[in-house]
Amino acid sequence: MKLFGIAGLSGMGKTTLLERLVPELTRRGLVVSLIKHSHKAIEIDRPGKDSYRLREAGCTEVLLVGQERWALMHELRGADEPPLEYLIGRLQGCDLVLIEGFKQGRYPKLEVWRAALGRPPLGAEWPGIVAAASDEPDRLPGGLPAFDLADVAAIADFVLARAIPATAAAMAPPPAAAAATTDDAAALHVLILCTHNSARSVLAEGMLNHWARRLGRNVVAHSAGSAPRGRLNPYALEVLAAAGIDTAGLRSKSWDEFGAAGAPPLAAVITVCDSAAAEVCPVFHGRTGEAPVKVHWGYPDPSDAEGGDEGKRRAFELTRQALGYRMLQLLARPLESMDRPALQAALADIVRT
Repeated sequence: MKLFGIAGLSGMGKTTLLERLVPELTRRGLVVSLIKHSHKAIEIDRPGKDSYRLREAGCTEVLLVGQERWALMHELRGADEPPLEYLIGRLQGCDLVLIEGFKQGRYPKLEVWRAALGRPPLGAEWPGIVAAASDEPDRLPGGLPAFDLADVAAIADFVLARAIPATAAAMAPPPAAAAATTDDAAALHVLILCTHNSARSVLAEGMLNHWARRLGRNVVAHSAGSAPRGRLNPYALEVLAAAGIDTAGLRSKSWDEFGAAGAPPLAAVITVCDSAAAEVCPVFHGRTGEAPVKVHWGYPDPSDAEGGDEGKRRAFELTRQALGYRMLQLLARPLESMDRPALQAALADIVRT
C-alpha cells in the first residue's frame, strides 16, 4: 500500500481533479482508496433511520451493510480524532491511498491551485508538497514540477512515480514539530504489563516511547511481565521496525525489576492482557510515595491469530495501530502536571472512549 496526497485551499478544485484522476488510475489496474478530512461536523446518516437511532442510543460503532456497499460509523463523543496512521490501518486490499485534507505528514502531496481565486499557492507552507497542478501552470512559482490540470495522464504518472509506502514515518509530523530530549529524572514513567512480556506490552512500550519522542513529551514507557519469556515475539519486532519504530533496548523482563530499589517511580501501570490484569502485582514505587494508578486496556493476543504468517502479521499490525492510537489519546492529556486522581480519571476516560 502506498500513499499520495492532494492538497489545496477550499474551492481550488481538489475533488474535481480526483474525480478525473481516480478513473485514470483504476484504468491502469490499481485498486485506489481515499481518505478525506473535513474540518466540519460530518453526518452521513439520516435522522429517523435505524442506524441513526442506534447511534443516538449510545452505540460507539454501527456497521451498516447492504447489497452494494457497507459503511462503518464511529462516534468520537468528545475523543480526539484518530491519527492518520490508525485510519490507514482500517483500509484493506488497496494499492494506493489518496489523502485529502491532512496537513501534517511527510508523504508527498500535489497542490491544486487556480489563479482566479486570488489566493497564493501553499507551496512550502505545507509539508510534503512536491508538485502543483493548475489551470494556468505558467503562473505557478518556480522550483516545483508544474502540471496542467487537464493533463490527467501526466499527473497520474507523477503520482505513481512519487507515491511512498505507508509507514509510520511517512505519516508522522515533520521533525520540526517534535521536541528533542527527555529529562529522565523528571520524566513521567508508565509501566505496561502483559504476563509474558513478548508481544502486546512490547508493542505498547514501543508506541508510547515513539509518540512521546515525536511530540516532545517527558514521558517514558517500560514493559514487563510476571512470567517473561525472555525473548520478544519476532512479529512484534517486525511490525514495529516496518513502521519506523525504534526497537533498540526492547527486551522481555520481569516486573520484579520495577519493585526493586532504584526502580523509576511509576505514575501509571497499564495491563494489556486479561491474565496480567487478574494477577497480584508487586509493590511498585509511585511518584509521591503513593502507589501508581492502574488501568486495564485489554487486547486479544495477536499470537493466536489464524491464517498462517500473514494472518499473524496482520493481527500484530492491527494491534500495534490500536495501541498507538491509545497512546496518542494518553499523550493528549497534560500528564506531567496531573495529580494522582486526575491521572486515574484520564486513564479511565480513555477506556470509555
